[in-house]
Amino acid sequence: MASVASATGGEVDSVHDLAWKGDLHRLKLQLDRDPSGAKRKDGSGRLVSHWAASGGHSEVMELAIEHGCPADEEDDSGWTPLMLASAVGSSSTVRLLLHAGVDVNAKKSGGHSSLQYAVSKDRLEVAELLLQHGADVNIADDIEQTPLHRAATTGNEKALGLLLKHGASVNVADRYGRTAFYLACEEEHVGACLLLLGHEANPDIPDKEGKKPREIASKKLIQGIGARWPQTVGNGA
Repeated sequence: MASVASATGGEVDSVHDLAWKGDLHRLKLQLDRDPSGAKRKDGSGRLVSHWAASGGHSEVMELAIEHGCPADEEDDSGWTPLMLASAVGSSSTVRLLLHAGVDVNAKKSGGHSSLQYAVSKDRLEVAELLLQHGADVNIADDIEQTPLHRAATTGNEKALGLLLKHGASVNVADRYGRTAFYLACEEEHVGACLLLLGHEANPDIPDKEGKKPREIASKKLIQGIGARWPQTVGNGA
């Protein structure tokens, strides 16, 4: 089969490029003529399903699955279609993949899951879908950070609220002993700190070096949190 210039650079088989572009009609013609294209990988180990997910094309994904394209395989970099669809925020594609029975808790290199990508990129509708379909709200990556850690680092209060609503563990620490509250303090996210404190975050859990959140907090942060801090707050910088 002839190759064409890819929207992402380099060359890929035409069925992959059509999937990326969302050209449903031409892709259907290609797959009807050559059904093996549904299971053919490009130079990066991606299937039609990966490119449909990257483009957020749920109708293309449905067509690919109908033609026998695997919906849960990793590409050469460890991405599954669900991870890609979650990262780009395509709720319709995510919903279709979940209904197809893909592994909602699969992890990429680094231990990152679809939920972690959705939270990191503020795809909260997708995150809600994943959680409703069995995503582990406390799933941890290779440095033992959960989605709550990611939301705290960016100060995303809506994401924090969603994760807490679904039972996220507030005081779990990463490999370096940092809780979500610690990270929110480190990045000076006042609103995130207040939200976590309202859900019983412990402000006195130290990291592996023995530093407590209140010891790394800036004066600005301490003032923003106000009376919610213990009265013995120490050396804000």
